[in-house]
Amino acid sequence: MPRKSAWSLRIPQAIEELERIPSPVLDRRLIERLLGLSPRQALRVMNRLSPIVMGKSTVVDRAKVLEAFREVVAGQEWHWENTRRRRLEGHLSQIRMNRKAQEVEIPVSQTLPNTIRDLPENFSLTPGCLIVRFNGALDLLRLLYDFSQACAANFTELERALDPSILPAGDV
Repeated sequence: MPRKSAWSLRIPQAIEELERIPSPVLDRRLIERLLGLSPRQALRVMNRLSPIVMGKSTVVDRAKVLEAFREVVAGQEWHWENTRRRRLEGHLSQIRMNRKAQEVEIPVSQTLPNTIRDLPENFSLTPGCLIVRFNGALDLLRLLYDFSQACAANFTELERALDPSILPAGDV
């Protein structure tokens, strides 16, 4: 029997497709296609479902296949494997995204702005609105980095730019 973890997650889709097939029997090729198995793996699955020899072909009863697939999906082992597999896929996807992000080199401006007023004209900052004009993803990242450095260098200035009710330190 092929490792269930490799093909069992395809069973719900296989059930949906089997419900639409009018034929009372299924051959090896259909089992292969439904579950994404090799011919040998499909035969192993079929051998567990009381195959019927019809001439030179080996087939299985569609109703038995549906019943067996429904039992697998209803079982705790399938739910555990499904949850584990989805969690693993999520982790792998996150790792791929992080790896791709780590490969990006963000260009840094020669001179970093010390204040928000020193930012280039690509920026427009008003209360509730930041507009950044850029040419491509790397340019955007460079400009946002410059913006973050200006904000870090003079956070009070940023607060005043965003909330005019905040008075400068000496004006109280």
